[in-house]
Amino acid sequence: MASFLILTPPGGPDRDHGSTRFIVDGLSCTAFFFPWVWLFSRRLWLWGIAALLAQGFGAQLLVDDALAPAGLTILLTTSLFFSLEGKKLESASLQKKGWKLEKILVAQDLGTAEAIYFGTLPEPLPQTMPRTPDWLANTRNEKPGFGARGPALGLFDNEGGR
Repeated sequence: MASFLILTPPGGPDRDHGSTRFIVDGLSCTAFFFPWVWLFSRRLWLWGIAALLAQGFGAQLLVDDALAPAGLTILLTTSLFFSLEGKKLESASLQKKGWKLEKILVAQDLGTAEAIYFGTLPEPLPQTMPRTPDWLANTRNEKPGFGARGPALGLFDNEGGR
C-alpha cells in the first residue's frame, strides 16, 4: 500500500479535474540513482544544485584512498535522502506556489487512489441548457416553398430559389 498526496492547482481544480496531481509518497528509484537529474526534472532547482554539489564533492573524495569511505558515504546519503524525501519536497514546492493539499489517501495503486478520490467528490448540479431560438417561426415565407428573403451570401440573389 502506498500513500498518495492529492494536490489541486491554485484557483481550484478545473471542471474535469485534469490538473489535479497525485503524487506517490514513497521511494523513487530514479531519484536514488540520479538525484540531481530527478530534482531538475521536477523543477526543484535549488535542491538539484545542492544534490549536484554534494555528489560532486563526494566524487572528488573518492579519488583519494584515505577519504574514499567519506566520499562514498556522502554519495549514498545524498541519493538515499532525495529518493526518500524527494516527493515531499516536490509537494512542498507546489504548495508554496499556491497548490492546495486536498487529501492524503492510502491505496494499492494510482487507479485505486483516483477511484477513491473522484468517487467521494460531490456530483455536479445539472445545468439547464439554454433555449434555442425557434428558427422556423422567425422566417418570412413570401413565396410558398421558398426560404426567407434577405441579403444574399454571394454576388447574386436567387430570390429564395436555387
